[in-house]
Amino acid sequence: MRALIVVPVVLALSAALGFAACRALGVEPGNREMWIAFAIVMAASLLAAVPGILVRGSSQYAMSQAGLVGTIVQMFAAIGAGGFVFLKLQPGPSFLYWLAGLYWAGLIALVVCFVAAVKSAPPEAPLQTPRTSKQ
Repeated sequence: MRALIVVPVVLALSAALGFAACRALGVEPGNREMWIAFAIVMAASLLAAVPGILVRGSSQYAMSQAGLVGTIVQMFAAIGAGGFVFLKLQPGPSFLYWLAGLYWAGLIALVVCFVAAVKSAPPEAPLQTPRTSKQ
């Protein structure tokens, strides 16, 4: 599935653009917080691609359900890991901004990949209804 390539590239570009924007505006980006948020969202997004990989070659219905499950997995993994890190490591306030921004960038890339996978999947065969014989 192309999400394994697209999502890391989009996340890396988003982090680089955010870092450059912070530097250009004279704001301290919080390197440690950025890297922690990047790792969390990267892991959550790659974990979210697993349902799409498992149903590869299936119908559009199965692929759409995998997309739904994948986005839910990404959300819960990012929230869970982000909450754990926030409570245990107590990063600076920029951590939540980085986590939110990178989460949305990863979600958009993941959804685009799932939509492309649904479009390229074969449609489900229509159900055959038994014909009743007229007597």
